[in-house]
Amino acid sequence: MKKILLLLATLLWLGYWWRWYTCKICSACGYNKTEAPVQLSIQPETGLLLFNKDDSIAMTQVGWARYRDSLISSLLPNQTLTIEGQYLSSEPNNSVYENLGLSRANAIRKFFPDSLQSKIKINSLLVSERPSMNGFPFVASSFSVNTMSDKIEQAGDKTLVFFNYNSDKRIKDPEIEKYLSDLAAQELNTRSAFTITGHTDNNGNSTDNKRLGQSRADAIKNFLVSKGIAPIRITTKSMGETMPIGDNNTVEGRQKNRRTEIELINKL
Repeated sequence: MKKILLLLATLLWLGYWWRWYTCKICSACGYNKTEAPVQLSIQPETGLLLFNKDDSIAMTQVGWARYRDSLISSLLPNQTLTIEGQYLSSEPNNSVYENLGLSRANAIRKFFPDSLQSKIKINSLLVSERPSMNGFPFVASSFSVNTMSDKIEQAGDKTLVFFNYNSDKRIKDPEIEKYLSDLAAQELNTRSAFTITGHTDNNGNSTDNKRLGQSRADAIKNFLVSKGIAPIRITTKSMGETMPIGDNNTVEGRQKNRRTEIELINKL
């Protein structure tokens, strides 16, 4: 009997130490196994236009051309398109623009036809860094459509700014001030040139109207120059009363004719 008890005790002792050896030392049973940390996979961003970090080259994706064309076709005569370029504070800026966001917005603007350039504005937005921006192209732009004041009108590739009767002063309107300020800001570091033409209604004599049209064109030029545009980039002229776009026999028609036309040329 003693031999049987001794044998059982020996077997239990051997079993205990065998389990301790295999689990504690060899980790065969998972006793000493530690779980590996869960690795969260970072998904690349998707969009119609993507950018690499520290770069302003716009990479078009499938569907971009269709989306761009829909923006163009949906714009009304009194609407403008604003392109917003986004950037990080940590990104170096080697462009001629104030920040990489403006450089990205300008890169996108080049995808649109020349005839639409005067209807496009660019701005920038500083954003916080996202994990998906490291090692992958990311979304760094947005678009918005804005309706202009009835004191401003788009006619083809020209912007019309309207004046009061017998005046060379701009109609005092915050939207006009903002439009001209934004125009100067977005073209400040480009090579674009401006042609500004003054027009009048047919009240008064043609000589005075020719002079008044020139004064109106110069008023717009002076405003743009005050915002930093070099005078050499701006050409002004007057057509006086010779090119009406409205009926001079009506109040509304004469108002349409008292205008300046701003045209951007040589956009590179």
